[in-house]
Amino acid sequence: MSKMARPGFAAIRSPRARMVALGLAGVLVLTLGTAVLAEQAPAIGGQTSGQATSRLPEIQAVETAIRKSDFADARQKTLALIDGDFAKRDPKAAAYAAYLLAQADMYAGHWQDLYDTLIGRADSVIRDLDQRRADEFALLLADAAGRTGRPDEQDKLLDLHVEAIARRSGPGSEQTLNARVDAAYSQLTAKRADIAEKRLFSALNAMELNGDADQFFKTVGQAGDHFNRFAGFEAAQRVFQRGLDARPSDEPKEGDGDNIVYARELLSWNLRSSQLVVVSACDTALGDIGVTSTVRGLPLALSVAGARRTLWTVERVDDAATMQLMARFYGNLFDAGISYADAFIKTKREAWAGKIGGFPAALTSAYILFEH
Repeated sequence: MSKMARPGFAAIRSPRARMVALGLAGVLVLTLGTAVLAEQAPAIGGQTSGQATSRLPEIQAVETAIRKSDFADARQKTLALIDGDFAKRDPKAAAYAAYLLAQADMYAGHWQDLYDTLIGRADSVIRDLDQRRADEFALLLADAAGRTGRPDEQDKLLDLHVEAIARRSGPGSEQTLNARVDAAYSQLTAKRADIAEKRLFSALNAMELNGDADQFFKTVGQAGDHFNRFAGFEAAQRVFQRGLDARPSDEPKEGDGDNIVYARELLSWNLRSSQLVVVSACDTALGDIGVTSTVRGLPLALSVAGARRTLWTVERVDDAATMQLMARFYGNLFDAGISYADAFIKTKREAWAGKIGGFPAALTSAYILFEH
């Protein structure tokens, strides 16, 4: 595999600006989504998008219904447009109406209606839509097939979608690789996590071979979040581990801007004046699975670097709960004037007793304090 330079953290976390991602991720921001839908209406009736002309009132009525989250009304209005005289008069406008119907059904979660109404019209709708909306429409159909228990049909639609973009943009293009990732998300939201993971990793392998670090790490960041939501923590960990296993252009070193901390980087730090280092995210004391991984990883590295004490977690922890626990710990430490160890023990006893608001007692054992 070709070596890649890691991009900054902002690049990893920035979401792809695609309307279809709302449907595939299951996260709908209706006000924003429908505003974008209305602002970017396509050319209709032979007009170009640059011409300052009003959209057809029938189309505006559908968009208004979607903006108001009245998806039943949007469906009724759209069905009247995609059949009959309107479709004959202006097939491109009718295709856009079908696209709006797919969006309305997606927002409403009516995947069966989406599939039943539009699968037979797919070829003509895709032909008459602009390219971006045609791609989104094809993905929504595939998503509907997967969510309604048609895995073979979903795979067929996804493969055709990716192949069409590959013919248009090239098999190794950014557009094609993004299409492969979108296909994985479609399978993921259809509760086909194992198949989705294989498809995702195939796309990541291609990105790594292309040497496209920005696209690779951006995808890892987004995919990790999606897999955590739809397939659970262990699946997300495998995605993030795939990112860590990628081969950077240079050996990691302090200040390399890769936003990843390695134990070997910490060994060169000077923490001799640090009384306490807190690393309270999820599983921070744990390394790879192994007998000695916990004691030879980051805790040992910080000890060698000179830290007197370190506070870690050995399980997944909740952000809000951790904030409450740490606030109590610091309060005990400074207000009571006791040692770090005694303050930590006092805090954990209070947590076990249910005396820390917003903190579940069962989470207490997740936090550990090392005295070096």
